[in-house]
Amino acid sequence: MLNEVLEISKNELMQIIQKSEGLQTRKRKLEEEMQETKESILSLNRENRGLSIYRKRNPIVEFFMKTFSKQYKQELKTSANNTKKLKELNEKMTNLRSEKRKLDLDEQTLNPERAKGQLEKMENTDVAIHMLVNEKPELTKKPEFMKDLLNRNMRYIEYDNSDEPELYIQYIEKMIQKLEEAKETPNANEFAINMPINTAKKILEELNSPKEVEKGRYKIPKRFLFEGLRKSSKRDLELLEKGEMIDILSVGRDYLREDGCYKLEYGKKLEELYEDKDRFLIMHYINASCHFRGKDETIEIKDNIYKEGLHSSIQGMDCINALDRTAHGNFEDDKSFMELMALEHKIIIMLPKRLLAKNAEEPIWNSDFPEADIQHPGYILPEYVYGYINPDTEEIEENTIPISDRKKYKYQFLNGQTTCVDDRIKY
Repeated sequence: MLNEVLEISKNELMQIIQKSEGLQTRKRKLEEEMQETKESILSLNRENRGLSIYRKRNPIVEFFMKTFSKQYKQELKTSANNTKKLKELNEKMTNLRSEKRKLDLDEQTLNPERAKGQLEKMENTDVAIHMLVNEKPELTKKPEFMKDLLNRNMRYIEYDNSDEPELYIQYIEKMIQKLEEAKETPNANEFAINMPINTAKKILEELNSPKEVEKGRYKIPKRFLFEGLRKSSKRDLELLEKGEMIDILSVGRDYLREDGCYKLEYGKKLEELYEDKDRFLIMHYINASCHFRGKDETIEIKDNIYKEGLHSSIQGMDCINALDRTAHGNFEDDKSFMELMALEHKIIIMLPKRLLAKNAEEPIWNSDFPEADIQHPGYILPEYVYGYINPDTEEIEENTIPISDRKKYKYQFLNGQTTCVDDRIKY
């Protein structure tokens, strides 16, 4: 299917180029016709200006010429005919110009120069594949297309949107083959290599014969295993190339270990938040240093974040209002569902996806000070603080503090900025 799709795509580009060439040929003919029409208009205008009927005369002379002069009467007919022809020629010129403008727009829409550049790049198959999946993402939902990509190179698994189990079985089998080949290299550490091999074999067992979980426990959907394998594939293949084997397929290892370990309600709620169509889920550890933070302090921190929002990191020599300085599951790292499941003291933030769009101009951060620094970090608005993961009860607790009772700030900041975007806000 891959070769067929590549051929179709190349033909589409060729058709654009050929259609553009046809438009250019027609435009040249139009320009020639417009020039001929223009010359005809100028010629008729010159002829009219040369007629004696347009000369200024004594009114009495003019009357006698209109009444008795055959030449005058003939020139009147000539003028009338010329005027009729001029009207027709001007209408023709208007139509020719309209058609040319349409052809110009059509050519601009076709963008033949871009098509030529793409066709040239498509001589490299890997570049052509990258272009295809970006311009026609619907292809990545077709298992047959993705299988052809995977047969070409394992790294193409990252493009998949089909979630076809057979595709991931194929990927895991290829990974096992690569790992077995690694055993033949000089100074190979078979113990380290066998760890991901054993993980891979267990993943295959799970895909071919899914295990049942206890009633009331959360069976992690396979789509999240597939998502994790996709998002970690680049790292896994780089580790394989470096000979650093132990962490390969760690997402699969997490899946096997955690499947059926969580309460059904917890898993379903996290799944609902993660797949929210309008909001993006990020998380923040509030008790990463458990050895010196007690439960009471954790609750105090949580309640403070509920009311005031989450401030940016104040570690280091600077302070930047940026999500990747605060959130564990930040949008830049594009964390998978499997990486967010662990039961730990974490604040859940649900940000509208429109705030994370490229070139977004809506502020995420807020402060009572117009400049952000170590003493005055910015805060993610408390209205975006959804709740808290309680690892002791395996529950997601919602922030029930009314929006009206949460703190309001004076200044707003875009993500990644240290200077406010507007004047003081009046409340």
